[in-house]
Amino acid sequence: MAVKKSWKQIHLDHIHFVFRAKAEEWSKEERLHDDRLVFCNIYRLMEEALNSLPDEPNNYVCVAMNRKMEADRQILNEILAVFEDR
Repeated sequence: MAVKKSWKQIHLDHIHFVFRAKAEEWSKEERLHDDRLVFCNIYRLMEEALNSLPDEPNNYVCVAMNRKMEADRQILNEILAVFEDR
């Protein structure tokens, strides 16, 4: 039997799977002065925002968060592409 994940957990799992490794790697580097710092900060803000919500927020909140997270994921993906081989 499949376990149903909450809206919040689905989004947390996604950002962890796609972005966590680089965020952790880059956050250990000292003196980041480029877009990798932006990446780490956006990732942290996304995680904090999701963790501040109940498991199943109001649909209005979900729509707003979905839009914001999509925009942020696009930025994170662009930064990953720039630093792909670094």
